[in-house]
Amino acid sequence: MRLLFFDESGSRTDRHFVCAGVSVQEQDVFGIAYAVDELMNKSEWPFEGSELHTGPLMRGRGRFRAIPVPIRMQLFEAVLGLLLRASSAGKITLHVVVWDNPIDVAVGGEVSGYRRLITDWLRLAHRLDREQACLAVGDTTRLERQIQKSVWRQVATDGPSVDRSFLLTPPLFVDSRDSRMVQLADFVAYWAYRSYERDDNSMFTKLLPAFALGSLRHETSRTNCECHANH
Repeated sequence: MRLLFFDESGSRTDRHFVCAGVSVQEQDVFGIAYAVDELMNKSEWPFEGSELHTGPLMRGRGRFRAIPVPIRMQLFEAVLGLLLRASSAGKITLHVVVWDNPIDVAVGGEVSGYRRLITDWLRLAHRLDREQACLAVGDTTRLERQIQKSVWRQVATDGPSVDRSFLLTPPLFVDSRDSRMVQLADFVAYWAYRSYERDDNSMFTKLLPAFALGSLRHETSRTNCECHANH
């Protein structure tokens, strides 16, 4: 079975809204999640017991305020290395959909971002293995029911490209504090957001080798867009 762990980054006041996912085979989930745990609990780093919540870590919020920026950046580089090693070993693929606002002016806009991410992932997984079951798991959100209905309807109408039986159930949701894999999706979403919103490519360009053909999409009305999704 293949799983997609997903999360978002961006707000209504921003120019971009990002949905991101980490796609992984079920047999590799434990090893990757355990590796994140090991990073967060390294004795020489002050992150023990913490969630890998990239935005608050980057901004130094809460308990992270007292941690020097270079130490936080060391953690980010270590997580980056973990993702790239897993990708080169064929264990994960990254998926991102970037929307130019005003996608999230209304609830339907945000839901459509999740729907596009999940259905794009399903089509790619279906092309790779037509016998493979899939399951999508995301961070808790007020839009859970709308996302479930929207994805389920879309899969039902996609015809031969994605059979509904291919997806075991509508997307499931867990508290990100309880899932290292959702935390990795948050990491990818945050750095994709930083790249598009603030032109900060310090991390996102390094993640590009972990994407498959067609797994990075930028929904924009601009005809001259030269972003990573178009190269």
